[in-house]
Amino acid sequence: MHVVAHMLHKTDIKHLLLRLQTLKALAWHPLLVPLILMEQRIEGTAEKLTLMRDSLYSVEKRTGTHKNYRNDKYHEELNHYAYGDKVWERHHEQDVDFEAAPGKITSVAAECAMTEAKCQVNESLLDWLQGLNDSLGELNTDGSPWERAKSSIGMKISASKTWSANNRTRSIYFAKRAEAQMQACLNLMAQRDSALNLKKTEAALRDSSDMRAIAWVTLAFLPATFVAYLLLQL
Repeated sequence: MHVVAHMLHKTDIKHLLLRLQTLKALAWHPLLVPLILMEQRIEGTAEKLTLMRDSLYSVEKRTGTHKNYRNDKYHEELNHYAYGDKVWERHHEQDVDFEAAPGKITSVAAECAMTEAKCQVNESLLDWLQGLNDSLGELNTDGSPWERAKSSIGMKISASKTWSANNRTRSIYFAKRAEAQMQACLNLMAQRDSALNLKKTEAALRDSSDMRAIAWVTLAFLPATFVAYLLLQL
């Protein structure tokens, strides 16, 4: 069998050759190469979804919203259930910057949308490959190798579709999780701004009270001071 592979990265070609070596019994089948490339793309999507999950997890820990209904003492000690001022204060260098959390969540949500679209395209392509596999089986009914190959290729297509559907479901779930986390971040930032404004107002009131006290003291002692000054001039 001869295959011409255009526009593939070196890592893609390396993966393709390794898989062809492993599946040498089916290497002659015309649908094996596209299936191997699809398999690699789907696997890469699963890895990216894991990174998205980790990013969401780090933000949830930072905002104190990660499964805090469990009342886990260990998480409470790590400030994962923080509230009020403790949420936006950095406890150690590894904390996610509270101000950067909305941007991080937005990028995760955008990546989830792209992942969902990719999975839909992959599943459509797998359906098309399944149709080709069925057609090739019908055209080659005179030999047992085609029958065995049709079954093997069909199983690989079915497994890839299931994997892709799982990736799509996870991306939808992470998108909803990111949306909930964005709302939580915006609410917490509003609480923080309100708390800071309250502190500024209280400080201004204290300063105003101090200035009034100084003014009263000045007015109380000014007449006596003025009379003493006049007496000294006589």
